[in-house]
Amino acid sequence: MNKLFRSTLRLVTIGMFVLSASISEAGTKTIGIYKIVPGKQLAFMQWMAAWDEVYAEIGLAQPEWYRNIRGDDYDFVVIFPPFNPEKEAEMERIGKARGLDIGFQWKLKYWEFMSEQSETLVQGPTTPALLIQSLNQKR
Repeated sequence: MNKLFRSTLRLVTIGMFVLSASISEAGTKTIGIYKIVPGKQLAFMQWMAAWDEVYAEIGLAQPEWYRNIRGDDYDFVVIFPPFNPEKEAEMERIGKARGLDIGFQWKLKYWEFMSEQSETLVQGPTTPALLIQSLNQKR
């Protein structure tokens, strides 16, 4: 599959997930599209589940996970809630206490799993009608 087609398909996929996200408040979120190193999918999910437990302990919203069942060659699409910088130190403290890597060590662990990845900041959920209406309000 050529790169232009895959990039277009990823953008369409992101658009579909943004429009169908079931979050009641509009906000800025990160959408991650991940292709995991072959054979590392289970280890990646276990690692991310450990961080989900940290998020729950400190009161952060859980990311929404979608697994690929047919189509492009990615493994997972994840919609992360808005980043909360006030909770970052607490998140790292709890993660470290649980034996999880933090800081640059976290990034090195992340790279062990990634074959390809794309992360994009998005704002929504919304509708095409609301987007058009917002254009008219700025004139």
